[in-house]
Amino acid sequence: MVFFIDMSNRWPYYIFMSNKKYKEKLDISQWQSILYTIYNILKDNQKTSVHVEDIALNNKKNFPSFFGWSKYPENIDLRQIMRTLDKLKRDGYLIGSNTSTWSFSKDGFIYAEKLASYDLTFSSKLF
Repeated sequence: MVFFIDMSNRWPYYIFMSNKKYKEKLDISQWQSILYTIYNILKDNQKTSVHVEDIALNNKKNFPSFFGWSKYPENIDLRQIMRTLDKLKRDGYLIGSNTSTWSFSKDGFIYAEKLASYDLTFSSKLF
């Protein structure tokens, strides 16, 4: 069963009910995976900011099909991650730069916290 929901009044999301858990599943896109990754790094390491290469490595671990080269998908495309981080900054979710470190704005933290409350899956078909 598929439900349509809009969590942020900006982007549509598809929510799937999980039979294994009593938790909703959220099918996410690449840019959302970056927010989820940063949230987990900051939460696990009790840091306030994170370097772009740490974001790239952790994101590849959690979402192996995201941000890969077209010919060699197992390799991380750092330029694509940097562009996504810059876009998230323009959208008001992140503070920082690729030459220093990244952290959340207030809106970014709230959004990432919502993402972390779901059982995340990923599909390249939806977005």
